Amino acid sequence: MATVATQTAEQVKNTVMPMIKKTLGSLNDEISQLVGGSSELSRGVAQFDNEGIQPLYRLVNGDLRGMADKINRLGEFANIKRLSLGPLFSSAIIYLCKS
Repeated sequence: MATVATQTAEQVKNTVMPMIKKTLGSLNDEISQLVGGSSELSRGVAQFDNEGIQPLYRLVNGDLRGMADKINRLGEFANIKRLSLGPLFSSAIIYLCKS
């Protein structure tokens, strides 16, 4: 003969356990999607860095910095020699930009 407590426990087990199993299954599926999404995000960030950020960084710290250094040296030369370069200065800037 089952007691009231045993009957209640059996009803809870029969009712709640399937819900818990279903919920845990759904949770597992969602966690799998989260892992997949985070991996995809990581690959996208790496691609953005390689194809977007790094080329800009190399441009600014390579080509443009070298050009700025050349222009600054040309400006220092003009100040030291007290030259009024006029059109020659513009031609020099154009030459530096092309090289």
